[in-house]
Amino acid sequence: MKVAIVHYHIKPGGVTRVIENTVKVLLQFEIQPLVLAEEAAKKGILAGHSSSVPSLGYSKEFDVIEARDLKRHLEDACREQLGSLPDIWHVHNHCLAKNPMLTWVVSEWAKEGQKMLLQVHDFAEDGRPENYEILMDELAKDNIKVLDETLYPTGSHIEYATINQRDLKLLHKAGLPSDRSQVLSNPIWFEPGEPTESSKGIFSGKRMILYPTRSIRRKNMGEFIFWATLAQGDEIFGTSLPPNNPDSFPIYNLWKQLVKELKLPIEFELGKKHAFGDLVASADSFITTSIAEGFGLAFLEPFVGHKPLVGRNLPEITHDFTSVGITLENLYTDLPIPMDWVDRKLFEETFEAELRQYYQAYGQAIGADILKQGLESVIIDDHVDFGRLDETLQSKVIRQVHQSTEKKAYFQPRLIDQPLAEEKQAANRSIISEQFCLESYGNSLAELYKKLSNSRVSDVKYLNSQDVLRVFLDPARFYLLRT
Repeated sequence: MKVAIVHYHIKPGGVTRVIENTVKVLLQFEIQPLVLAEEAAKKGILAGHSSSVPSLGYSKEFDVIEARDLKRHLEDACREQLGSLPDIWHVHNHCLAKNPMLTWVVSEWAKEGQKMLLQVHDFAEDGRPENYEILMDELAKDNIKVLDETLYPTGSHIEYATINQRDLKLLHKAGLPSDRSQVLSNPIWFEPGEPTESSKGIFSGKRMILYPTRSIRRKNMGEFIFWATLAQGDEIFGTSLPPNNPDSFPIYNLWKQLVKELKLPIEFELGKKHAFGDLVASADSFITTSIAEGFGLAFLEPFVGHKPLVGRNLPEITHDFTSVGITLENLYTDLPIPMDWVDRKLFEETFEAELRQYYQAYGQAIGADILKQGLESVIIDDHVDFGRLDETLQSKVIRQVHQSTEKKAYFQPRLIDQPLAEEKQAANRSIISEQFCLESYGNSLAELYKKLSNSRVSDVKYLNSQDVLRVFLDPARFYLLRT
């Protein structure tokens, strides 16, 4: 079997690691893979199994002539490297607006009867209005009908794979056939390695609480900093990497200035100073404060690295893990802050203005009932979850807690002082190694390919783009940190 794996790029990152592991397991199943991306890999496992298609790179523009050229270039690369068109096109994030021409190409392949696995990690409809605007402005030219006939093709020769049950259920609610879709969990590749001589004494005898992440908005860095205001004398908090996107740096730099001003025990960008394996080996625990994840590797990797995990839970993501027996009972689902610590008027005005703008960016009308529903879902018993605040209000709370012994005491004992018992961590590690290993992933993928290869070609239908948008637009799921 010949499989073409299509993604915009193979730069370092989560999707690239998934693609690398996909190639690794396909070779074990004697399936011939070819990865198509903007640039071919020059080293590693992809070096001999990838081909460059420059027009596949990120682009915000759509031109039908260039889209036809992209389609031809992808097909020509397969003919050159595989000897023919692939038996299956395995396409990642075709509808995310990272390049709307790929969205068009996928729709054309669907009409031609090409067999496809469409693996969707992220959605333009889910907290990415700027992406959706690209689809509307460039691909659809403000004609919703074009999206209805392009974005989500369905047929018996097309399979969809999501990386969590939440996304799958939302797509089913929007009309995606349940017999042509399933969850394809990411495999765990975490290999922290052993500490080197240079790692000894990295933290000078301090207890390190490590947040192994890029410091971007949805990672809720304010909450991470909040916990550092309650640090015990022997603790130090650390992050691994800065943002990638230049647009993220103004907010990131404001957080760094606040930490410096309050003299909090935080070290940023440790990954630029130390090997990641050394950081992991030297850390006492991992923490997560994120308010939005896709697959949720942050909830699994610490256990594989033999480290306890503390911090915020995301039940709509972690349900996939707890349903197979993984224990995350020590994580908290919210961090309630009394409303009289927050400028209620400012919060309500900011929340309503941002929610209104959020809906408008998606071209959706918003009434007073939706605004009311949104506020009622976030202000509960005169408290608001810290993760629902924006950076301005989070900073306000951090300053109050930092300056007040009484307010510090309000959060004692700390919600991050409840690591799982060793035996539960070991049990988690065992389940993860069985349920989310490369072998399990390879078996699932091979079965999917087999199902596709044996499928008949049918007429193509499409999900209604507005139905997909509506299942994601829920005011109760709205966070200011995702605006």
